[in-house]
Amino acid sequence: MLPDMDKTSRFPIRRYTDLDAMKADEYDYWRQLPAHQRMQAVTDITAEAYGLKDPDRHASRLQRALVHLQR
Repeated sequence: MLPDMDKTSRFPIRRYTDLDAMKADEYDYWRQLPAHQRMQAVTDITAEAYGLKDPDRHASRLQRALVHLQR
């Protein structure tokens, strides 16, 4: 935790008058992030969703098969 930042400045609260304004702000937030951070968020959300679906399965990432076809 940064010593010079209090809880209020780290977690700003915004109030919206309508859903469209809220969604536009959310869209702008995600667009300003670099692509690798957005992809990491997708990976984290996907892994969390798989964990909720089957808690006993430990899927850290999506599995893929490598196939090499020779002509």
